[in-house]
Amino acid sequence: MPRSALAMARSLATSPGEPSVADLPLPEALAGLVSRRVAELPAATRLALLRSAALARPTTEIVDGRALGPAVEAGLIAIDSDGRIRFGHPLFAHAVYSAAPPDRRSDVHRWLSERVTDPDERTLHAALATSASVSSRRPPGNEICAACRVNWVERSVSSTVSPSAR
Repeated sequence: MPRSALAMARSLATSPGEPSVADLPLPEALAGLVSRRVAELPAATRLALLRSAALARPTTEIVDGRALGPAVEAGLIAIDSDGRIRFGHPLFAHAVYSAAPPDRRSDVHRWLSERVTDPDERTLHAALATSASVSSRRPPGNEICAACRVNWVERSVSSTVSPSAR
């Protein structure tokens, strides 16, 4: 078993409260791989990826699908026929989000809070836009409520390119 898988299992076993995939340490090799692939993309694509990573259910209704074209070509995401944006691996969204500086994450949450239609998600993004919690390298929602942690896990699992890969 790879060492990173063992480290992840240990992290989940020792984390206080309900374990969440968002609390998992991102393997350095994966973080580096995703960071390099993302860094090669145009600025508009990187921003669209960050917006997608911060959303519970990313779609092209909120995130510019045209800006995501290079990320699709790079194999980082896929866009379904209904506009649903799916990351190529559940940890890609985590890597994109955690690599962004806190002020950039705050800006993204502010932008999203003005565009999402779900009241709970709007509230979450508004809170994260003004909260010190965005300084965390974890994906959004973990400091807000347990439901948000569950939402992140569900999003991570459902954001894979191929449902058969789950």
